[in-house]
Amino acid sequence: RRSIISVLSVNLSQPLLRGFGRNNPLVENLTQAQRNVVYAVRNYSFFQDQFALEILNDHFALLGQKDIMRNRYTNYLGRVQSTQRLEARAADRERLADVDQARQAELTAKNNYVNAVALYRNMLDQFKIKLGLPVSEKLALDDQELDELEQNGLVPARLDPAAAYRVATAKQLQILNAIDQFEDKKRKVRLAANQLQADLNVVGGADLASQAPTDYARFDPDQVRANVGLQLNLPIDRLPERNLYRSALIAFEAELRTLTLTLDNLKESIEQGLRTLEQRRQNYEIQKNALELANRRVDSTTLLLEAGRAEVRDLVDAQDSQISSQNAVTASLVDYQQTRLQLLLDIGALDTEVPKFWLKDNLAAYLPGPAPASGKPPPPDSGEQSVLPPDQYFSE
Repeated sequence: RRSIISVLSVNLSQPLLRGFGRNNPLVENLTQAQRNVVYAVRNYSFFQDQFALEILNDHFALLGQKDIMRNRYTNYLGRVQSTQRLEARAADRERLADVDQARQAELTAKNNYVNAVALYRNMLDQFKIKLGLPVSEKLALDDQELDELEQNGLVPARLDPAAAYRVATAKQLQILNAIDQFEDKKRKVRLAANQLQADLNVVGGADLASQAPTDYARFDPDQVRANVGLQLNLPIDRLPERNLYRSALIAFEAELRTLTLTLDNLKESIEQGLRTLEQRRQNYEIQKNALELANRRVDSTTLLLEAGRAEVRDLVDAQDSQISSQNAVTASLVDYQQTRLQLLLDIGALDTEVPKFWLKDNLAAYLPGPAPASGKPPPPDSGEQSVLPPDQYFSE
């Protein structure tokens, strides 16, 4: 005897206590997977900004070294002219010792220029490697970028440490990841605590069979069999779940300390960045004033030497001060730019998608007052500041 019967069956189970709703492990796995995608996107976006800033800093460091190399060469030509002028007058008006001193200064300037050229070429090769270019590739840097940076002036950072910290906790991508990962650990504690509860499930089922013995395509709705009930499993033995709960608590406390340290490091980094930025600004203003004085000193000493009222070592000292001030002005400008952009990256206000973002005042949108009407940001206070005694800082 042969028979074929079709059966339609439906079974449902709904937890009411343990594993209900968002406490279901499957829901948690999906939630964590979604958050991990967000973390990966944030990390990649932060890496893009960080890499763009690194390339930009290397580029301006190269431009600064290029300008220093030119200063070294100009200084060397000036020393050669001084030596030739003294040698021409050595027969009757100049001492041989003065000529030798000028010649020695010329050789020192030549040596410094040779070293500057070697350093520039080494930095250029390293820059090519970082860009993924062959070392044999010819690469010419445009001096206009450094000139434009100097003409644009020092872009200020007018946020105080507290305001900058608030912006960082709301915008900095890695800080957002750290905060959200702390929330993950806190959620894990809730999930582990839920696993300690009793199992109370509403269960139900229904099935419908076709008519026997061989009619597997016809169903009689009046012959549906259904059942419903409650399943209760008391939390008498929860040792594995208890251990998982304790592990979740330990992980939560560890993540809390990690988040606290991360926020403290962020605050310290912002305060240090603002102090360093102010230091770089003052260094730039001081070196510009020193360069003006050094230029006047070289001109006046040259005239006095030709008039016989100065010695060669006075001119050598003046030229040494001049080349030192020239290089210091370029270095301090590049240092200020690098410090400001690193501060913007730490705060989370650096927008590398904007053309020539290094010239923009990225913090203008976070200031309490209205933005300046002109496109160019107002320069920072360039007035000479009085020097405070050390005790003023010791009392802070």
